[in-house]
Amino acid sequence: MKVKIPEEYLNLIDYFKKEDKNKRIALLPEYTFWGWYQYRWGYNGSGFLWYGIEQPMVSRTFDTWSKNSESYFWELKTAIESESLEKFEKVLEKYQIDYLLFDRSLKPIVGTTKTLANDRTENLINQSKKINLIQKNQFFSLYQVKNKLQTKEFISLINDLPTIAPQISDITNKDSAFSTFGHYINENQNPQFYFPFLDLTSVKRLGKKEWSLEEIDNYFVLNFNSNINLNNYQIEKFSPVYHAVLLENQQPKNFSTFINYQINNDQGQFFINKTLIRKFKNTDFIFNPCSLNTQCHSIFIPFFNQKYGYLMKIKNRNLKGRRLFFYLLDETKKQTLIEERLKRDEEYFFIPEKFFYGQGYSLVFMDRKYQGIANENLIEEVDFYLFPYKKLKSLFFKNKDLEKNQNLEINFSFPLSVKKQNYYHYQLEIDNINQSNLIFLSQSFDPGWQAYLVKSDHWLTKIFPFFFGEKLKDHVLVNNWANGWRLKSGTWNVERRTDINVPSSTFYVLIIFWPQYLEFVGFGLMIISFVFILSFHFKDQNQIKQKLD
Repeated sequence: MKVKIPEEYLNLIDYFKKEDKNKRIALLPEYTFWGWYQYRWGYNGSGFLWYGIEQPMVSRTFDTWSKNSESYFWELKTAIESESLEKFEKVLEKYQIDYLLFDRSLKPIVGTTKTLANDRTENLINQSKKINLIQKNQFFSLYQVKNKLQTKEFISLINDLPTIAPQISDITNKDSAFSTFGHYINENQNPQFYFPFLDLTSVKRLGKKEWSLEEIDNYFVLNFNSNINLNNYQIEKFSPVYHAVLLENQQPKNFSTFINYQINNDQGQFFINKTLIRKFKNTDFIFNPCSLNTQCHSIFIPFFNQKYGYLMKIKNRNLKGRRLFFYLLDETKKQTLIEERLKRDEEYFFIPEKFFYGQGYSLVFMDRKYQGIANENLIEEVDFYLFPYKKLKSLFFKNKDLEKNQNLEINFSFPLSVKKQNYYHYQLEIDNINQSNLIFLSQSFDPGWQAYLVKSDHWLTKIFPFFFGEKLKDHVLVNNWANGWRLKSGTWNVERRTDINVPSSTFYVLIIFWPQYLEFVGFGLMIISFVFILSFHFKDQNQIKQKLD
């Protein structure tokens, strides 16, 4: 396992030692869900650069513990696979990516080299006017990204962000709210805009959803519950017709589906007419052994144009043992779109609009046999329906009280000073507080992040702000990912600073990640325990010595 790291990577580490430590680096290509990397020069593992580079890096290696952060992977993957520069730049803006490290020496851990999408990713980067090449060598290219919203040590002050619901409880593969409005605050009570299907996706099994899908007669019905009275809102970006033209046997065939909806207080339903495109029976699948213990049932669907959305319905029966595993393969780019194990006799999966010029999918069911364990499954049929995925995911409701031409352009600024004491502690000086100001912390949201208003920068106040300061209770989720605190003037009891050379409207704000203090408590308990054990040891030694004397 011992390999020599090429000199170019060591030079990269030296380069970042001289750069701002509070800049975020994204690793590309981020092609695999599994967070495991193989390099052509010999390295094989979960990654190594962060052992030498202090700047934070965005990688699947780390985001497996955070659903908020995991959405980055799916949003970036969707943007690159669709070859959309707009989507790509939106993802970089949302997650405040400052550098792109594009490594051409990576090898695919599954699939073919084509799955890395190196050429398409580089093409997107080269098209962007916001991304500049810094250095390039035989292994990788380093780019710098210029984002519209700038931060100082991950902190900025923002005015007038739109309020949007709902809060995504799991992951999403595209943030339609950010694509439409840019930066926003998640607000479940009387928001300006409501996106009912913001987390509509099938890229993996979701936990709690904001919607549910059911089949009623000639309709697929998407149900959703909100915390607001939708009668006070009007729907935007809605078109009731979805049309597609598919080539089958070299002949164009027209398909259309219609969308209706009804609203009742905080509940809504969208009815999508069933438009069957193709039904596959068990006998349509080709059977072949994938490996010694695995049987595969596959079918090739060449005429499905990827610029349209579909709904796949799988009817199957599990007679013995473990259920079938399946994957849906993009035949244009040879990338897996969905891979999942079936759990019920009837399953539904969304196939979103993908690459505009893409054509064809393959569906493969895998039935693995284990020695001594009975296993038997039956594929009854697989149906594909036309489905307006993009249209539903992008539509939203607008509060009727919102002014028609209200300016939603954000304004940002920096605090008078920002000091990042360490990874869990920030000190800010803020001036001119008003009702709409927001402290924005570009870190993954967690209730453990807490902000306190204090009246001095005494060292005890810095270390224990929860004893000497007033907690900012309005901790909000920003962009369904980051942290924010609303600043409301006239509500604080802490005295303003009265320094001679500082305006009376200036405040200190300390931001801490309080669970870090538990580690310090643990260290303290270890020291106390060690001292306690030593004291008993010496006491016993003295008692033994006295007895011997």
